[in-house]
Amino acid sequence: MTPAWTDTTAVWETFEQTVQADPEAMAVSTAGTTVTRDELATQASTVASAMGAAGVRPHSVVALMLPNSVECVAAFLAVAQIPALAALVSSRYRASELQAIFSDVRPDYVVVSPSRAPAIARLVEIEDESDIVVPGSDLSLRLLCLRRPSSASVLDIQERFGLPDPGSFPALFKFSSGSTGAPKAVLWTAANLRAAAENVVETLGLDGSDVVLAPVPLSHSYGFDLGVLPLVFAGTPLVLRSRFSPKEVLRDFRDERISVFLGVPAMYSVLNRKRLDAVPDLSSVRYLLSCTAPLAASQIEAFRRRFNAQIVQHFGSSETGGISMQVASEVERRPGSVGRAMKNVGVSIVDSNGKTLPPGQAGEVVISGEAIAAGYVHRESLDGKNGFVDGGYWTGDVGSLDADGFLSLDGLREGVITVGGWKVSLAEVARVLESHPSVAESAVSALPGPPEKQRVMATVTIHHPVNEAELIAFCQALLADYKVPRRVRILDDLPA
Repeated sequence: MTPAWTDTTAVWETFEQTVQADPEAMAVSTAGTTVTRDELATQASTVASAMGAAGVRPHSVVALMLPNSVECVAAFLAVAQIPALAALVSSRYRASELQAIFSDVRPDYVVVSPSRAPAIARLVEIEDESDIVVPGSDLSLRLLCLRRPSSASVLDIQERFGLPDPGSFPALFKFSSGSTGAPKAVLWTAANLRAAAENVVETLGLDGSDVVLAPVPLSHSYGFDLGVLPLVFAGTPLVLRSRFSPKEVLRDFRDERISVFLGVPAMYSVLNRKRLDAVPDLSSVRYLLSCTAPLAASQIEAFRRRFNAQIVQHFGSSETGGISMQVASEVERRPGSVGRAMKNVGVSIVDSNGKTLPPGQAGEVVISGEAIAAGYVHRESLDGKNGFVDGGYWTGDVGSLDADGFLSLDGLREGVITVGGWKVSLAEVARVLESHPSVAESAVSALPGPPEKQRVMATVTIHHPVNEAELIAFCQALLADYKVPRRVRILDDLPA
């Protein structure tokens, strides 16, 4: 029976069908644990029961702040089973990002590892907390109650988050920094989730015989859309790593029969430089994906020569899910392209008046399709802009389509750089620095170097004595680690 996509119960029912098709098939593997589909379903049901006993109700908002782990996947499925709304929050976020998130989404509960709970308690008032023991796991989850929830209906949630369409059923929050810096809450409906999953599964032709290797965070749209959704909808096993280790990844290619690798440019740069005792056989890997930033043609060619395997660039966003993917046979002819639109996704290039431009002309990239999110929460007009217009999403990225429908991007939004696969708003870092009592002005930019090694640097003027180490420590307390400047120069005047 096909689930009715009225809320996230459909996600759980879809996974139940996947389990019934082959209960003993591998579902998720980490460095220390491997669970079958049936075991994962049991874990999710146990977590859902514990959440319910602690007060989580249908349509509660539950923020998941967990590293890549079996428990992270089980917790998402538990929230879907209730059915509540999951908010995918990076465990790398620090005070300023979390305060913006909690202000916008106002979660009823936060799920964290016990060691992270005290840091959350310093930011918000915790009414109650409880530990959830996950069967078959050495890791417990800490459930923090931020407020005593009241019974909510779908209509209550729609009104709370400003959904205009009565048929829009809230299901999930993703967070995108984009060009404005502070994390923006992107609200996905149940129908959006189904469409995003279908787009990925159909485009890549995924099923239970594939294995996805994800050293990228599941809290990031890239990891969630191409890792969690194929597991739920197609039974595609997911191998998780909490961090990128070139030695470990090369071993995974050899031992885990990986067919899809979720990589970012910095990872391929490291693999190109890694000393090898022997070149691994990558012939079983159908897709070596690179996403979140452009990958230089020289790196693609160096990888192909070294490993006899082709990297294909992928383009997506928290607002749209997967957008496009390069075709392996076209990489040499179009090394700078991010490929053709994925299944069921529309890509067009428009001018400043919204007029569609012909092939070869550059303009703003606009996306259409059923996976387009419902919109931003409480930030509908950030800097006077709202990318959601008439059912489409205006990305703010500049690009062009060739006559064969291959998309090339001409660069990121002004004032945004990519660090290790994560977008960083230079304006956000500047605002944090200028909130320090000793700083008068700041200018933030990228350290000189190749795109795949970009890092943040800053220049400040001050009114009171302060040194570089103090300013870096100040940023570390407020910003995710990848946003923290590597260098802070203190000058009498900012460069013109």
